[in-house]
Amino acid sequence: MDKLIFPMEEKGVETMAEALNQAKRLKLRDGTVTLVQQELDKLNMKAITEEEAELEVPDILVPQVIRKAVGS
Repeated sequence: MDKLIFPMEEKGVETMAEALNQAKRLKLRDGTVTLVQQELDKLNMKAITEEEAELEVPDILVPQVIRKAVGS
C-alpha cells in the first residue's frame, strides 16, 4: 500500500510546484502565489510560521474651530 501512496503524494507535490512556478511566471497579484505556496508547504510538511505584529491605533483627531468676535 505504501508503494502506491508515495508516488501519488510526490505527484501532488510536483503539480503544486508547477502551479507555483506558473503563478509566479504570470505575476499573479491576487494572492494566488501565497495560497499555492501555503498548500505546497503543507504537502512538504513544513512548519507554518505566523508572525504577530502589534498595531497601535492612532488617536482620533477632530478639527477645532476657534471663533473670533469681529467688530464688537
